Amino acid sequence: MAGVSGLASLKTCLENGITEATVFEGRDVIGGQWNYEDPDPETGETASSIYDNVTLNSCRDTSSFSDFPIDPARYPDYFGHCQFLQYIHEYVEHFGLAAYIRLQTKVISCRQQQRKTGDNPGKWTVVYQQQGHGPVEVVFDAVLACTGTLSKPMIPDFAGRDKFQGELFHSHTYRKPARFEGKRVAIIGFGNSAADLSSEISSVASEVHLVTRRGGWVIPRYVLGKPAEAWDSKSTRL
Repeated sequence: MAGVSGLASLKTCLENGITEATVFEGRDVIGGQWNYEDPDPETGETASSIYDNVTLNSCRDTSSFSDFPIDPARYPDYFGHCQFLQYIHEYVEHFGLAAYIRLQTKVISCRQQQRKTGDNPGKWTVVYQQQGHGPVEVVFDAVLACTGTLSKPMIPDFAGRDKFQGELFHSHTYRKPARFEGKRVAIIGFGNSAADLSSEISSVASEVHLVTRRGGWVIPRYVLGKPAEAWDSKSTRL
């Protein structure tokens, strides 16, 4: 996929002389998670977990590619998904990656061929299909899976879940807080999304309960006037 990992992998291939590289992207846009879209009104499916008011939890100087720093004259310390997507497009243009990306193309299957020798694990037979066309089979020397860890939501099973009569859904499909006006909301988990959504939804809901199995620390983006990462002893760029 043409998200952050896929694009960085493509750039690394090209700079190491692997010019016959191809990135398959099922959507008609690049950016992966950072390309905001509303869930399908009928199925609720979406490829992105980004909600409308999301802001980076990591600051500008620790969120950039090491070989393509984010311009501090044009980007603030922390910014939203629109600006980060803009930065991704700038990265693609700077390194000339667009010509190697196939949009609206889904990979149907990947199958490794039989090993030839111990040092040769075998090539890969990949079947892909571009929108409006039939399946195509092609052989590659190697395959990099850059589908992302956040592309498919997972709601764990727990006692009483099947008896809950209210609305139950994953933060993957959350976009705006208006739908929770006047409601009682329980948010399960204590990750970045849970912290963001509990803060945002509490502005309109009658009650918001953040449920976690253990305690934790909520660190603000700024500490004593500087981005929190500036106080990390390992940071040298802030």
